[in-house]
Amino acid sequence: MFAIILQTLYILRRYQVLGAPAQRWILIVLLLAAFVMAAGLLPGGLAGGLIVLLLALALLIGQRLAAGRQYVHFWPESGGQPAPAAAPISPTEKLAVHATGLFEVEGKAQHFSDLLAFYRSFSTREHVIMAVVQPARRLAGLARWPEEEIGMWYIFVKSNELRAVEPGVLGFGRARRPALRLLVEQVLPDKTAVMDAWGLQWGKDKSKLATRQQTIYLSFDGEAERARVMGDLLLDSGGR
Repeated sequence: MFAIILQTLYILRRYQVLGAPAQRWILIVLLLAAFVMAAGLLPGGLAGGLIVLLLALALLIGQRLAAGRQYVHFWPESGGQPAPAAAPISPTEKLAVHATGLFEVEGKAQHFSDLLAFYRSFSTREHVIMAVVQPARRLAGLARWPEEEIGMWYIFVKSNELRAVEPGVLGFGRARRPALRLLVEQVLPDKTAVMDAWGLQWGKDKSKLATRQQTIYLSFDGEAERARVMGDLLLDSGGR
């Protein structure tokens, strides 16, 4: 039930009506209803207006809490199951996953939850999660996904950025899948630094660059797929 609530809040946040998130219109309707009730123009009076106002507040608080979880529910696996052997995945392979995290493309960044994606590892031990945001059917015949977000999005993780890999189960709506929670710490590039021909930055002490910590969730249709990706990532996380 909790995962279904999280998915519902995600839909209200992501789908738009007339260029604004559906959630914003719901809040406007609730606030107007609370005012009209309190003014005596609708049944309910002050008590009814207060109840509707509390519903709007609950929606705002619920959104903040859900966003902190990236709108998914993750249950860590209890101990007792041995970790798969660390083994690389061929750079030519692409494994299907469902990905949740901060995706980026062409200077834009956006959080997405439970996107269909592909996982790849390169010979440099950099990993990429590639997802395509597809045009979605209109919700209730009116709300739709923002056009500017449709297309290819990426998450890149270098081998030295991976801090931990944790197996578990991920819930999003009614779906329950074997999953991995990745803890990543990334050094953010300095936009004022000089780049050389190899993409290396000069002009600033790397120890003073800002860092970004984030959590990425990968879920899988089966245990075998999760074991392969986990084995690949364990090569970089030191078995953590």
